[in-house]
Amino acid sequence: MEYIKAMETQIPVTLNLSFAQIQAIVDQLSPDDQKRLTEYLEKKDLRNGIRAFRAAHRDFPLSLEDIQAEVKAIRRERHA
Repeated sequence: MEYIKAMETQIPVTLNLSFAQIQAIVDQLSPDDQKRLTEYLEKKDLRNGIRAFRAAHRDFPLSLEDIQAEVKAIRRERHA
């Protein structure tokens, strides 16, 4: 008997979830997956912070390292 492989297709899906629903989903993740999610969100936040900082200071020459240091300092203040 011969089998035919079905082609995989990607269908975009949008879900309207509340924060509480997202929390419930995150609570179901393993500790390792929760850590991976935390790292992903921190990287995403860092990228957005760098973009905003660059946009606000276009005429002020800074290296990427300078910008990352500033964003990390601001993040430390927020979490303190």
